[in-house]
Amino acid sequence: MDVEVSTTRDERNILYFTCVAHAVTHVYMLVFTAVLEPMSASFGLAPHEFTAYASISTVLFGLGALPSGFLGDRVGEKAMLVGFFFLTAFGGVLVALAESRAALAVAMAVVGLGCSIFHPVGNAMISKGIRHPGKAMGINGLWGSLGTAAGPIFAGQVAHVLDWRWAYLLLTIPTVAIGVWLLFCRLPPIVSGATGKIQHDTSPPAGADHKAVGASRVTMLALLLGAMTFGGLYFHVVTTMLPTYLGGQSGELFPSGLLAGAYLTGVVYAIGGSGQILGGQLVHHREGRGVYILFLGVATPLMYLLSVTSELTLLVTAGLMSIAMFAVQPVENLLLARYTPIHYRGLIFGAKFVLAFGVGGFGTYVSGVVREQYGLPAVFTAAAAMTGSAALLACGAWLVTRRPN
Repeated sequence: MDVEVSTTRDERNILYFTCVAHAVTHVYMLVFTAVLEPMSASFGLAPHEFTAYASISTVLFGLGALPSGFLGDRVGEKAMLVGFFFLTAFGGVLVALAESRAALAVAMAVVGLGCSIFHPVGNAMISKGIRHPGKAMGINGLWGSLGTAAGPIFAGQVAHVLDWRWAYLLLTIPTVAIGVWLLFCRLPPIVSGATGKIQHDTSPPAGADHKAVGASRVTMLALLLGAMTFGGLYFHVVTTMLPTYLGGQSGELFPSGLLAGAYLTGVVYAIGGSGQILGGQLVHHREGRGVYILFLGVATPLMYLLSVTSELTLLVTAGLMSIAMFAVQPVENLLLARYTPIHYRGLIFGAKFVLAFGVGGFGTYVSGVVREQYGLPAVFTAAAAMTGSAALLACGAWLVTRRPN
């Protein structure tokens, strides 16, 4: 009886800290998107030039995931998560204090490396230490979406009242405080890399296709990781330019385009957070690859419609697109957990985020180039092409285990 109570408390601690860390990650990674124009001007850069500096952060956000996952498997996820809070806060301070382009580049690099720790470590934590990781990943994903929504709103409002630099400085206090709290908080041994006694439900549910456990598993995982790479590209393309795009469509609802983009984007991402719960619930009862194809297939035309709609229709389309875009994330994570041995899970999650955010992080730079060459609407046409490519690769991952032997 005592063991059961302890396990429940431990699982809640894991979920709490990973949820908060997920939210903090996306707040830090999206602050610049809401203050793109004034932040660019501070360094004498055009917005499309600034995206090259911002992409340092987004690319290292992905590239740092592989060593983070590797270290998490060996030194323990808790230690790595504590490091996440402190290093990310330090990077934010460096951004706020940067006066030159070189200092900006270094600061963006530190933010990206700090934030890179969460995804491989946090997802491994959930899949190892929580008995029902599908639902937990949906909840965790929702917190990430709330961070995605809060980041632009927070940064836009602070920049409107004070200055964009204060947005980074003010984030330091809660980030460091949570890191100190985690440092002294008890978490179960499994988080430190020990073998746990919990029987995790990461295997596919009854009735699912089990052929993927054979030689075709490698091919299937490769196709899924390819789809996730395109997922990272379209995610960064959309999140970089959506606040500016929506701000230009706000009419006179807000006193400034900066505030309009911040608040409208926050609302869109908050709506999208429901997709995290939806995706987590659906994948909990299904094998997952069909659900993955479904959400990517729905997101593709919605991405394109963003480029050809305006005003209220644009906002409705953006909200629906956001639901589909965020619903994909818990599905991806549980698919990797289901088809990866537990001792390599941190490494595989690290590989995913190297591809999705390391390679995908170039989407931030691509969005600036497309905007400069073809205009803002074309950015979302490009995102639709990337989403469609992800859907095709996901179809391949679904078909590969259905070939006759």
